[in-house]
Amino acid sequence: MPINQTPGSDLIHGRWGDMSEFAAELRARIADVDGELELMRQAFDDHAVEVLSGRLENLLRIADQHGVDVRYAGGGPAAGAV
Repeated sequence: MPINQTPGSDLIHGRWGDMSEFAAELRARIADVDGELELMRQAFDDHAVEVLSGRLENLLRIADQHGVDVRYAGGGPAAGAV
């Protein structure tokens, strides 16, 4: 670890570059899953809805843990969830 890097900062400054890039990627993933979830609901695919709901819950939990505001991430049901 570089001298000027604090433990855990690789999450913010490592792979993602900075926190805004991390937040943008997280919002994009939430929007994608939210859109796919809506399509599967319309198709009455209960298994896919269950899987995607779990994925969405995990993404929202990650956003909450990192203080990422995702209220406008998708525009669907998850948009106001955090």
